Amino acid sequence: MKVMSKIKGTRRVDGIKLNPPSVVKGNKDDVLTIKRRIITASVKPQKEIIPTYDNMLTVYQTVGTISWSNVYDALEKRWSLYRLMYNEETNSEKITQELSELVKVNENNRWDDEVSYALFFASFCDFQNNVRCNKKLENWFVLCEMRVYLARIETLSLEALSQFLVKFGYHPQQITVDEEGFLKQQNYFQGPFIKVPFFEAGKNLKNRRLLLYHGSAFIEKNEVIDMVIMKNREKLQERVKNNYISPALGKVPYELKPILEYYQTLVMKITGLKTATTGFHVETCSKSFLKESGIELFPPCMYSIYRKFLHDKHLKHFGLLQLIMFLKGVGLSMEDCKKFFEEIEPLSKERIYNIEHSYGRAGAKIDYTGYGCNNLISQIRNAGDCNGCMMTTKSFKQEDIEDNLLSLMELKGIDEIKREEILQSVIDLIISYQPTHACTKFLYLSQNKPFDDEIQDIIHPNTYFLRAKRLVNEQNRQSLEKLITDLDLDSVGHQPSQETPMEEEKQEEIKQEEIKQEEIKQEENK
Repeated sequence: MKVMSKIKGTRRVDGIKLNPPSVVKGNKDDVLTIKRRIITASVKPQKEIIPTYDNMLTVYQTVGTISWSNVYDALEKRWSLYRLMYNEETNSEKITQELSELVKVNENNRWDDEVSYALFFASFCDFQNNVRCNKKLENWFVLCEMRVYLARIETLSLEALSQFLVKFGYHPQQITVDEEGFLKQQNYFQGPFIKVPFFEAGKNLKNRRLLLYHGSAFIEKNEVIDMVIMKNREKLQERVKNNYISPALGKVPYELKPILEYYQTLVMKITGLKTATTGFHVETCSKSFLKESGIELFPPCMYSIYRKFLHDKHLKHFGLLQLIMFLKGVGLSMEDCKKFFEEIEPLSKERIYNIEHSYGRAGAKIDYTGYGCNNLISQIRNAGDCNGCMMTTKSFKQEDIEDNLLSLMELKGIDEIKREEILQSVIDLIISYQPTHACTKFLYLSQNKPFDDEIQDIIHPNTYFLRAKRLVNEQNRQSLEKLITDLDLDSVGHQPSQETPMEEEKQEEIKQEEIKQEEIKQEENK
């Protein structure tokens, strides 16, 4: 074996300085043997991060300025993580290795993680998709995200987990030698433990297994992880609930929506999801409610179609289709929808077929959903038809828009001076071609609610109806609370009257009902 006896200088491989090997002369056969040094690179490991996704609005604002290829790569990485989390064979060695690489988040891949989360959240928790698939897409997303979150929490060291608890208001302390000896003697508890002050143990930990010793509480690591997971689930569910009011999908660039729809289709294939046959039902809405107080909750576009229907006793195809799909979306049953139209126009076979086809009960039996605002804005009206968005001068004349808004405000019971003020504050947005912003502002001002530009614009007529309904319910509740307060103030100083046995029985029934409601809430929270 022939070996060079002299090696000069040093060399670099991938930026790492390598020292030359030491040459040692052998004892036998005069053969030089080489004893190579173990070369290690002192690379500082990246600190792992547990994302909270509290800045999704910033992500939506910046995602349009990034290369689409980078966005697609981020989505594909998270989709691979979802597939592994949903796979039943997560205990296999191969999947465990892949999970360990995909699940970790640091400063290098933090942007990819936040962008993919925000886009999948907007897609799977969208208002229309939840109704069309009976919330199955939303539940699938929540399931996968909770598994991802659990995998990340479990990879944290005990020290990192203790620091993570500071976000929840805890102040972990270092365990002393004396306390370690005490913990080793506990046979019914399995470490490792996290130590917090005794007065903090009652906060979110009253139903957890813990040890008390010398004024401190010791909680098992698994118990802490369960508590953190529960808090994250509550936060995620609250975020999904708020998404119904201000849908995040409206902030997503239009170019990304086809790829998000593709992932929705993949979820349906993987899990065997089928779309609902009942359609775009969010909550039940009766015909009597629409007649009594529901019409004033209509968005301007639907109110315009309804007015024309009352006046002409007939609607052309696209205006009729837009109104049927809207009524289906607010939760009106197919039979009530037929009765709703029959009160204004006698139902023909063609009209009955149109309604049944829209509800997926005739023809191809496809589950159709209502048109969104972007679709309505871009529609071209045929002669004599009334479809489209009523908040843009590209589709309707300005005087017709003003007349429609004034009529809707009059139906709401707004006085004439207030109507003119609201109209003037909205008409500038309509002229400057900001229809969704104008429609959102009109809703809040007409319901006597404060409005600012940070409120998410409405992107669907059914979203307008639901948001209007919530605003009315809040207003009614506040009025009722004020009335009760006034009655309590009026009764101060008066001698309470003697209660009859009948009144005592009623009060007892009310108390029992309140106890039942409280038990139901506790079960739901569990």
